Amino acid sequence: MFMVSYKILLDDRRAKKDGTFNVIVRITHDRKISTINTQISITKEFWDYTNNSVRNTHPNSNLLNKAITEFYLRVQKAILQLEDGEGYSPDALKEKLAEQVKPSKVSTKVSFNDFAKKLVQDLISINKSGNAIVYRTASNRLIAYAGNRPLKFRDIDYNLLEGFKHALLKDGVKANTVHNYFRTIRAIYNRAIKAKLIDRSFYPFYDVKLKLERTAKRAVLVDHIKTLHHLDLKFNTRYWHARNYFILSFSLIGMSFTDMAYLTQKNIVKEYTIYVFAPCPFYMHDQYPSRILGSVHALSFLCACTGQVPAGQYSAASCKHKRR
Repeated sequence: MFMVSYKILLDDRRAKKDGTFNVIVRITHDRKISTINTQISITKEFWDYTNNSVRNTHPNSNLLNKAITEFYLRVQKAILQLEDGEGYSPDALKEKLAEQVKPSKVSTKVSFNDFAKKLVQDLISINKSGNAIVYRTASNRLIAYAGNRPLKFRDIDYNLLEGFKHALLKDGVKANTVHNYFRTIRAIYNRAIKAKLIDRSFYPFYDVKLKLERTAKRAVLVDHIKTLHHLDLKFNTRYWHARNYFILSFSLIGMSFTDMAYLTQKNIVKEYTIYVFAPCPFYMHDQYPSRILGSVHALSFLCACTGQVPAGQYSAASCKHKRR
């Protein structure tokens, strides 16, 4: 009786139209070779020929390697079952694999719209307004593209995603923003898989190609920072506030607007902000003494009466002050 051996390989003999190559399982039995396509394809530059896996330089390396491993284990399980039973043959293996890929029972009652809305609400409830806004913006763009109808997870396929991508680019949306939208939508889809709302076999993102552009350097000269710091602006105007928030962020080594929004009385001890490792100049204490000493939140655009920052209030404040 001949043993069956199998191995993951990149079939780099024939390229597809998009320049990628199929990842396959090569099976050897009785000196005869057969192959099974994993339905995953990548370019040569992202394939590690030593470990027969996707290089970690690929943006979806973890996801792709997980999918490849799962497929390999399915092949292994099918071969072992055949060897213990009717015996191995390439045709019998294909039939056995076809039996395994029947979709598991999942709930189709919850739409993408409702699931995304629930995720946003959950993020807001744990004070992650920044992430909530990202999720809401990306999901709303996809829902709008689909005609503002209830979108089933099975409706989100390759054709829908490709059309969505081209519509965004046509509207002038930058490549990096498009990439962020898709990364967020993919995260929502993955959560839906874990929640048993859609079977993993319907996963549509494998063949969607996205480009990232290198962000231009936007360093500011020290002299410009000093000039801005000492700039004489009218008290309590939008420009005055915007300058103060920028100086605070700069002094805290680039603390994000969201993180600043949640600074509280407890974070400020003498002349230091405990939230981060960098000292916070007492400049902000001089500018907002009543805010820092008498409010829950330290900065002027936040509610002083509650321990939470509503997502809408944060979003409006962020847009207002970033435009200054």
